Amino acid sequence: MVLGRSRVILLVATFCCASAQTATLQFEVASVKLSQTAERFVRPLPGGRLSAVAPLGFLIEKAFNVPAVEILGGPEWIKSEYYQVEARAEGELSNDELLVMLRSLLEDRFQLKTHRQTKELPVYLLLPAKGGLKLPPPKESNCWALDAPPQPPGGGRLASFFKCGRLFRGSGDETVSLRGGSVAMPELVRAVSIFVGKPVIDKTGFLGEFDVNITFAPDPAVSMNSLDPGELPSTDSGPPNIFFALQQRLGLKLESSKAPVEILVIDSVGRPTAN
Repeated sequence: MVLGRSRVILLVATFCCASAQTATLQFEVASVKLSQTAERFVRPLPGGRLSAVAPLGFLIEKAFNVPAVEILGGPEWIKSEYYQVEARAEGELSNDELLVMLRSLLEDRFQLKTHRQTKELPVYLLLPAKGGLKLPPPKESNCWALDAPPQPPGGGRLASFFKCGRLFRGSGDETVSLRGGSVAMPELVRAVSIFVGKPVIDKTGFLGEFDVNITFAPDPAVSMNSLDPGELPSTDSGPPNIFFALQQRLGLKLESSKAPVEILVIDSVGRPTAN
């Protein structure tokens, strides 16, 4: 994957704690205002800080650790209006704790009220493809520890923003790529669901970690996952869609189905209160 001209977006992996104790965590100081730029990021930072620019819908995804395809309700402006959030708490906090605080901030400043329910939805099942899994074992040079300080690439290693366990999206002129080291299956499932526009349910049974480096066309409209790997198109015919790429590189296939899925329902929300 060539990163020189590509726009790299961190697909932030969030694993928010749901205990009553962490749910009460709140920022000491927080600023929320309309953003004049259409960036899209949520960055937990050292020193108990969090910085974000994104539509409210994206902030909800990260704060509640729910992909967009599993969120229902809310007005259209939560997808189109961008907000800048700068917040700080006391002491050093984990990324998980900062994202729980973001949830509290959204509930306070945007009057966000939600509930969870289970609903049967069209889904994709993630299964081993014919011929079995082809998940590359982790290599130390493919990612950095979460607490690694910023460093330039060198000695065959990637830049230190490639954190272990996280997937990064690269966007080129005609392709999209996913890359990450020491990734677990839930992180791949979460990322793939974004591209295919449906919930993805892991049926691989694989509990280990692996490296990911796949490139595909941005349009996943045509599913060819019934074909055998030997029938996949050559690279001369252009980049594969995500269904082909998963089979070719990772030995995985996506199969259409229906299943009960726990979704997050937005009951009510308003534009933010003053700082």
